[in-house]
Amino acid sequence: MVDGQTAIWFQARDPTGKVWNFELSIRPRGYRKPVIRGDWLNYVREKGLTVNDVIVLTKEHDIQNGVTYHVKVEPDLRLTLKTFSSAYEVITLLLLWHLCFASFDLFQIP
Repeated sequence: MVDGQTAIWFQARDPTGKVWNFELSIRPRGYRKPVIRGDWLNYVREKGLTVNDVIVLTKEHDIQNGVTYHVKVEPDLRLTLKTFSSAYEVITLLLLWHLCFASFDLFQIP
């Protein structure tokens, strides 16, 4: 995020082709824990996510389409880690996992 900004919106396409509108936001003061909002709870419900699932967000650069984001569910972290080769990718994945599931304590999921 740009300095002073507390939220950004982005669209991510899932493997079925559905586009989700997510907002990544932080509190302007105090504990700046990031939270994903927007279509996030609908995504969680539609995909039937559980606490041990891993969400993988990827960013692709395409000359024709510019930057695009993709979102998918990986039910087992160990399998997901095997698909990433560099330490940077593993650290990024773990940070995303924390980001996605750390926000669950803010919402009641039916």
